[in-house]
Amino acid sequence: MILRQAACFCLSVFLSATAASAAESFRAAGVEFNAAREVTVSAESAPSVVAVEFLHHGEISADGRNVAVLAANHELAPFRVLQVGPGDFCRIAFQRVKRQTRYQILYGGDPPERDKLPAWTNKDGLLLETRRYVPCNLRRFESVRAAFESAEPLAAGYVDTVQHATNPFRPECGPFMSRYHGRLHVPRDGEYTFWTSSQDCSFLLIDGRVVVDAPGRHWPIPRARPGSGRTVQLSSGLHDFDYYHVAAGRATMMVAAWIAGRPDNKTRPMLLPPEAFRAGAIAQVAPGPPSTHKTRLLPDFDFTVTGDVPLPDNPSPLVGATFKDRSSQTFAHGGVQWDFGDGQTGDEPRPTHVFLKPGLYQVTLSRRHGSQTTSITNRIEIERPVRTWASRDVPPTLDDYLPVLKTYDPKTLDAASLGQLVETYLWKTDQISLALEKQQAAGSKPAAEKSRVSAPRRRDRSRTIRARRESKPEPPIDAASTAAAMRQYRQLAVDVVRVALTDGTAAKGDGPLHKLMQTITPVARFDLGDSQATMRLVEAAAGRIANPKQRAECQLLAADVAVNDLLDTARGRALLEAAQKSIASRPSPAASRLQRVWGDYYAIVSDGAAARRAYADAERLLPSRPAINEQTARRGARSRSTEQFLRASQWPRAARELDQWQNEFPADKLNGTLALLQARYWSGREKYAQAAALAEGLVAVNPDSPYADQLLYLAARCESKQGRPSRAVALLNQLLKDYPGSPLAPEVKRRLNHDE
Repeated sequence: MILRQAACFCLSVFLSATAASAAESFRAAGVEFNAAREVTVSAESAPSVVAVEFLHHGEISADGRNVAVLAANHELAPFRVLQVGPGDFCRIAFQRVKRQTRYQILYGGDPPERDKLPAWTNKDGLLLETRRYVPCNLRRFESVRAAFESAEPLAAGYVDTVQHATNPFRPECGPFMSRYHGRLHVPRDGEYTFWTSSQDCSFLLIDGRVVVDAPGRHWPIPRARPGSGRTVQLSSGLHDFDYYHVAAGRATMMVAAWIAGRPDNKTRPMLLPPEAFRAGAIAQVAPGPPSTHKTRLLPDFDFTVTGDVPLPDNPSPLVGATFKDRSSQTFAHGGVQWDFGDGQTGDEPRPTHVFLKPGLYQVTLSRRHGSQTTSITNRIEIERPVRTWASRDVPPTLDDYLPVLKTYDPKTLDAASLGQLVETYLWKTDQISLALEKQQAAGSKPAAEKSRVSAPRRRDRSRTIRARRESKPEPPIDAASTAAAMRQYRQLAVDVVRVALTDGTAAKGDGPLHKLMQTITPVARFDLGDSQATMRLVEAAAGRIANPKQRAECQLLAADVAVNDLLDTARGRALLEAAQKSIASRPSPAASRLQRVWGDYYAIVSDGAAARRAYADAERLLPSRPAINEQTARRGARSRSTEQFLRASQWPRAARELDQWQNEFPADKLNGTLALLQARYWSGREKYAQAAALAEGLVAVNPDSPYADQLLYLAARCESKQGRPSRAVALLNQLLKDYPGSPLAPEVKRRLNHDE
């Protein structure tokens, strides 16, 4: 979390158990402060400015006014509050007081009067300020400067040179404005040439005058040319330096460079060096733990966002962070307890935690000393780190985060976080499936093509490391282990939702719960083939959702499962009647599905006339209908796909295809093709009662279907599988009686004679 600049001095920080006694007084500048932190600076380095970052546990106001810096000799030090927020983050810089190495940062409570605080006088260092984007004329410097001065500040800090590829203080993409300000040290009299390259506009000023600019919206210059720079005459000594930049889009890059003299075709401009701004006079120092009036010594921690793992088609990634306990040695032998603000806890001194979505979290660190437990709570912002072309670290993978996520307690997760965890497990199943497909595809390639490896670019170390990882031979994957692993993660997804929908959990909110049901029910119903679990999930969600429309959609789904999967017609009818109260009769997907499930109900109870009316109403209530030729093409595609999945015993894919088919063309239930494939699906999954009921129901609804004989034959086989031979014989006799011309008649007669 601490921003470390490469050119800053390395300073030692001293903190002992005497910090508490040193922090006994919290009064300065005429007011009493609530908290204090001690900062110790090495006397040998002697910086002119000390920059400090810490978490203020809710004590510093948003405007940063209730702060003061007091030297050990009780002299107030000039200071600047460079950044407050996000959360409880704070960055402060203060000037050193002559011959003083120990300071107290006092904060919290009422702000002191401005006239009692010493003014800032130091001119060392290069200060970068970033602010929110304000629309302005990017071609005119006066407009850009006015917009910057009126914009809301985001963050500020000391840097080494004029260069960034994103906002260095806030991990967020998007438009923003920035200004570098400092005193440029020119070593000798003479001509100097300056360049700027940026996306978008930039203006470089010396002594208040624009020297070189790149106005408007544009890409950065890929290569500095003599004509793109500007040469000015400068005297030796210090000159006011300002550099304004506006990133008007999500992407940005900017850099300023110079040379002594005039350029030629062989000139290579250099970055403005840190020593040109006396950046070495700025020290980055870590403060000691906080003290307050009530607790003379509190625990302390900081954190670092280490990476993120995006989820497919999801704007919220998983974000990893490491936490460091920076508490005093007074707590060395006490226990450590973390509350990460998302319902999860930990007890390690340096835990790695995965946040299921970006946001602001209240993290609490508790330390035990003897019989007493002391805690500190800080609000921290967890945002995905911004990666640029210059990033060298290798981003984490999903497998890096899964061991942490498997330890989470679903009951403590809110509905949105629960949805993220479910999507994570489901994405893992996709990765396992893709790994098998990749291996199978690689096995079919010629040997010469397998050995062809593209060399990664030498300059990109992260690509090189990633390429080495991917080039290692993967252990062979077989279909059985793949199926077992995929089922494991799908079951994990279903289990966490089941646990989270019990009483006393944090999963609340109609929208997130409804979305969660839309995600998890196809997994439980189709992928795992667990209709009972699906029913329990949907009914539990319906009991927790207050929105009538969303609750009705859950009841409708439960009715579909009750009627078609569980053959519980009484329960299904009650659910249909409950859902019907909140689903309007005008065309909509929900209204169409309601009538389709009514049709399924009437078919199973052998009310053919009512079933035909319901299926016709379902077709009529579709919100849109494609052209006839498109309908024919889509029906054919659905039929071919389902046949392929059934032959390959890919039951989850067949189930999803059939479900989409019957909702897209509900009247196809009358023809028989859809019903026959659905019956084959149930039979393939050894759900013979469901297959028989579906087949017999279709014959009752439409005895003239060209597939009626095949459905009766399949129903007879399923009755035999259930140990009901008399019922199977009755169905075969019905087939011979009602469809004597069926191609199946000879086979049916042989079976009947054999059974006799």
